[in-house]
Amino acid sequence: MASASIEEANALLNWKATFANQTQSQLPSWDLLSHKPSTTSPCTWFGISCNSAGNVIKINITSFGLNGTLQEFSFSSFPNLKYVDLAINSLYGNIPSQIAFLSKLIYLDLSTNHLSGQIPPEIGLLTNLQFLHLVENQLNGSIPLELGNLKSLVSLRFSSNNLSGSIPPLFGGLRNLTLLYLRKNQLSGLIPEKLGNLISLTCLDLSKNQLSGGIPSEFGLLTNLKHLVLSEDVERQAEVRSAHKLFVSCNAFNGMFEALTKLQKIDMMLVSLPDIYPQIEKEIEEQSREDDRTMLESSRALLEPVWMYHVYETERFSMMEEEMESL
Repeated sequence: MASASIEEANALLNWKATFANQTQSQLPSWDLLSHKPSTTSPCTWFGISCNSAGNVIKINITSFGLNGTLQEFSFSSFPNLKYVDLAINSLYGNIPSQIAFLSKLIYLDLSTNHLSGQIPPEIGLLTNLQFLHLVENQLNGSIPLELGNLKSLVSLRFSSNNLSGSIPPLFGGLRNLTLLYLRKNQLSGLIPEKLGNLISLTCLDLSKNQLSGGIPSEFGLLTNLKHLVLSEDVERQAEVRSAHKLFVSCNAFNGMFEALTKLQKIDMMLVSLPDIYPQIEKEIEEQSREDDRTMLESSRALLEPVWMYHVYETERFSMMEEEMESL
């Protein structure tokens, strides 16, 4: 067995030794037995794949009940590793900064574990990374700005963690990104206008956060977007609080609906419309100043076509439900 392969085998065995006993017993193939030639290389072990030279390039152990940490995993022993999928296990503790040693890594999925602490900024050194999935853990702190260096990223999924701070505007430079899921965190601040540069984006989910401000008009450039879910906090920024605020926001409405008309799932961004339109009509009736009334009427005219569409669709679905119930 080549020295590199021996080093990788020993690194995996050392990592296995740190697992809970039950997990260790589930990996009987992870052993170096001289009387069994087929087991003298990690390439034959469960969840391990190698290239033609016998170097480990893939670790794929999902839904296996792995109970341990990544602290004793020797990242530096796997210079050829391209694919790591350890999703749906019971890994806990921090993601070590030494993960930066995996310079050839293309795919990393540590989703649905119990990992905690902050996302190490050193992940930003993995410039070949195309898939970065850390969904459903207990990660906290801000999203490292260094992730803006991952120009090859196609899919970034950080949903269901405790991440805080703002969405890095540098994400707007990830031109190959098709999926961006940041749902169910504690993210705050404005949605960066630069996300409108993600021309390859097909799915964007920022819901269940504490985002504020409006929908950037630059989203009108996202012509490939098929799935869009925003935070209720953003969607309800359009609610009318006063005649003056409404008129000031008129240009934002224009930009929002210009963007909406270019999206394939317009209904996803109209969650707060039933609150907006009736409130405008109410304030028109109550407004005594002619100038303010004119401003409100202009805003109502802007929203009226979309409101009529909403009413039509609501009535249509109600009729469909009644017909189904009568069958």
